Amino acid sequence: MAYSRLLRSGAVDAAGTVNTDIEANGLGAKSAALYGLFDYGSGGTTIKVYLQGSYDQGTTWVPIANMTFATADDAKLINIVPVSFAATDVDAAQADNAQLSHLAPRLRVSIVTTGTYAASTLAVWFHMAE
Repeated sequence: MAYSRLLRSGAVDAAGTVNTDIEANGLGAKSAALYGLFDYGSGGTTIKVYLQGSYDQGTTWVPIANMTFATADDAKLINIVPVSFAATDVDAAQADNAQLSHLAPRLRVSIVTTGTYAASTLAVWFHMAE
């Protein structure tokens, strides 16, 4: 069974953080993809789109993947294929445009905007193959 959802579409303006829960369990998924399409207008500094997972019903969120947009039109795709890994420091800062190879039982996307954008739009899709 596949899961596909447009998580966000529309104008980007003031700085801030917006979290969107994904109503799908990532455990057992064969792969997932996060796709972002940014149409830059003016202003702003950065937009970071984080895919995060929780193993404790949403108390703590750990990084899975992220993509960064700045001051130019851009499209980004991150493919996540879960694999076995020994240990990951979930408190460490994750590099821009990076991914860790795990999918948690609870998923969300967190979009963090710095600076004030004008006439800019962002669309974010999430796809998962189970």
